[in-house]
Amino acid sequence: MKKIIICGSILTLLCGLVIGWVTIRPDDDLAVRMSESEPAAGDADDPDARAEWFMYQRRYPFKDVPEGGRRRALDEVLARGDRLGPDAVGTTWFPIGPMPTNPPPTNPGGSYSGRINTIAVSPANNQIVLIGSAAGGIWRSTNGGTSFAPVSDTQVDLAVGAISFAPSNPNIAYAAMGDKVARIANNTYFGTGILRSSDAGATWTRVNNSSIFENGACTAIRVDPTNPNKVYVSQSLGNEPTTGNVLASGIYVSTDGGVNWNNPLRGRSTDIAIHPTNPQIVYAAMRRDDAGLYRSTDGGTSWTRVYDSPFGTSTGDFRIAVTPASPNRVYVYYGDSTFGTGSTQLRLEVSDDLGATWTNRGAISTDAIGLDPVQFSYNTYLAASPVDADTIYVGSRDVFRSTDGGLTFTNIVNSFAPPYSVNNFQPTRQKFHSDQQSFAFEPGSGTTFYCGNDGGIWKTTDGGMNFTSLNASLSLSQFVGVSIDPTNPDRTYGGTQDNGTQRRNVGANNWDTVFGGDGGKLVVNVLDPSMVFASTTRGFIYRALNYGTSNLIQLSPTQTNVAFYPPIVGNGVDGRLYFGTYLVFICTTCNDPSKVSNFTSANDIDLTAGGTDVLSAIAVAKSNTQVLYTGSRDGRAMLSTNGGTSYTDITAGLPTRSITNITVSPTDPTLVYLTVSGYATGHIFRSTNSGTNWTDISGNLPNIPTSAFMIDPITPTTLYAGTDIGVFRSTDNGAGWSAFNNGLPPVPIMQFASQANGLIQIATYGRGMYELTPTPVPNVSVSGRVVSPSGLGLRNVTISITDPNGVRRTATSSSFGFYSFDNVQTGQNYTVTVSSRLYRFQQRVVNVSGELTNIDFIGLE
Repeated sequence: MKKIIICGSILTLLCGLVIGWVTIRPDDDLAVRMSESEPAAGDADDPDARAEWFMYQRRYPFKDVPEGGRRRALDEVLARGDRLGPDAVGTTWFPIGPMPTNPPPTNPGGSYSGRINTIAVSPANNQIVLIGSAAGGIWRSTNGGTSFAPVSDTQVDLAVGAISFAPSNPNIAYAAMGDKVARIANNTYFGTGILRSSDAGATWTRVNNSSIFENGACTAIRVDPTNPNKVYVSQSLGNEPTTGNVLASGIYVSTDGGVNWNNPLRGRSTDIAIHPTNPQIVYAAMRRDDAGLYRSTDGGTSWTRVYDSPFGTSTGDFRIAVTPASPNRVYVYYGDSTFGTGSTQLRLEVSDDLGATWTNRGAISTDAIGLDPVQFSYNTYLAASPVDADTIYVGSRDVFRSTDGGLTFTNIVNSFAPPYSVNNFQPTRQKFHSDQQSFAFEPGSGTTFYCGNDGGIWKTTDGGMNFTSLNASLSLSQFVGVSIDPTNPDRTYGGTQDNGTQRRNVGANNWDTVFGGDGGKLVVNVLDPSMVFASTTRGFIYRALNYGTSNLIQLSPTQTNVAFYPPIVGNGVDGRLYFGTYLVFICTTCNDPSKVSNFTSANDIDLTAGGTDVLSAIAVAKSNTQVLYTGSRDGRAMLSTNGGTSYTDITAGLPTRSITNITVSPTDPTLVYLTVSGYATGHIFRSTNSGTNWTDISGNLPNIPTSAFMIDPITPTTLYAGTDIGVFRSTDNGAGWSAFNNGLPPVPIMQFASQANGLIQIATYGRGMYELTPTPVPNVSVSGRVVSPSGLGLRNVTISITDPNGVRRTATSSSFGFYSFDNVQTGQNYTVTVSSRLYRFQQRVVNVSGELTNIDFIGLE
């Protein structure tokens, strides 16, 4: 037997392409690293591994996701008359936040939300601000950022790379879709092209045809200052439609408002800048192969490389800044691609003659110019003041300002202290959230600007001395898991991308941070809901008391062969905790703060498909906790009927896809549902014999990755599936599926949670949490009589009635044997049991669809 004893202290966790039509180099694959590397210590983040976790399951077993796969799934749903988004019909999902997330008491940075990739301020009205989120769509403010509202929820794309207004006609704006954070091939949520607005961002329409990659990751978009129909897009990655390969994409140019595009410069492009007074001069940046700065003097028709990166193919990012304060000046900022080791080399150079000659502002060595090299190219930008050519801003984990043209820099956020490679996190000094992603000046101002990062958006009006959080109306959290208090629907917990484990405040939509880092799956102790088990990346598990507010202690050891977000579940009956690596570990004492917590694996049998595979799903039968099911990232399913002592392979009949969820009927341990991610297969499978045989019940569910599943807590024949385009529901036990998304954008659904009364909550990857209030269910009476074998009524006999969730009520028979239960909810099966010292009685299971008055019991000799 393999046994691991764990007790510990708090560990706080915070926060190659080839030019042309060729595929990504093999060294971009992070599968091994994601599975087997040790967890980052201290405050380190690992955005590459997180992205790999998210995208691996969607592309497996293929190299890439199919071109247009998400859009085609949406089109299929719309073609049959279903609706997605806020204009759908039917029962409404209501957002429950976080809106916003409150910071820890010692953190002065203000409230926060989710990752903001891009910010654009109208050149005609500085009160109109557009932001693009990682997976939550475009949001718009008409009051300078004081409040925002979503404006693109009817579009299939919710991952936004870049937004830009047309300077000559500010009613026109463009959005380039696809998450811009694409350091590693295949590791980004691609978009389907270009959206255009003709009303200053209030509404949006997809305009591009197939001349630009439909599956792409866009890093920048710029509009010709004299022609609102001429648009430049930097698309770092694209998905080639005929082969499905992910390719270096490049610079695209449209002259008809974003419909048709040509691709005059191919490669892994990262940025674009247009000369402030001569729109024929355009700059483009490339990373990896042929890394450097390119210039066009004919409006993008032809390009010449005017600066070579000395790091060559290891160039991890390359950024450009120009300024109307000195139109011929060009800044470039770049570095090598070594990530997270502290050895990244950074360099800043400046040219005052359109790129003909250059002056080095920083030697090629780590931290040489006072900048933070950690996470370079995940959070990197460069901006120049429109009124002072010597003032520039660099985004890394913090924001750095130079007022001498890049000779020296000052950290104006102070989340970290030098030496930055040591990760000296100082949360009590930070002005706002770390991990910077976007920056925008208010037009014509050098002192009013906006900063976007992994925690939302902040604004300054005094050049960075003070910042104000603008996150009060945003709900952009990327949740990984959700768990709900079984007794209080307002007390919900969730793990988020880079914003920790959070808890909803009772009676409100604002949430508190329980602890930081990348929060994962959670379990609320069914025996004591004030005790919460939470997890972070790669197998750190914590226990907290008093609803997550006190006695936080680490329970689990570091594991090898563990998913970035490993599975952690309870069994709904007792306080046992189950945790998956390539084995299943069970803790029987984790719910007892007075005891040492022991996680035990009964054997060393690999439950995965081997190699770098890891467990991705665990389920325990509530009606028989000896029955365990497991599923792996590479598609292996296993069954144990003896509490994990031995396992049987039940993979036969399932597709070779990542298993994302396993759900067992609360009343029947042999009835199990399993979901898979990926494409070109069914996504929901059912077995009525413990996985011996599987039936594909996907039916008319679209071909879309499916990550979550739930049996309705009141009506077991109603099923829910959480997909990458929202929720689907079946009311006929899986025979047919329809979109169930009123009030909900087409956002990826990660997990369901519910209460016995029918309340349902969902965790989304980009739009926070939503809740479905249960439809009022009529309450009725269940009554009958208990009699002896001869027909005489028996008094003082105990009768119990138990609902599908195990909630039990009792009654005592009257002098003539009559009993009654009032306020019984309809739509469920109940188990009715009689206990007597004189006779035996046959247990009965009754379906309560209305008043029941004849549930009689006759004693057996």
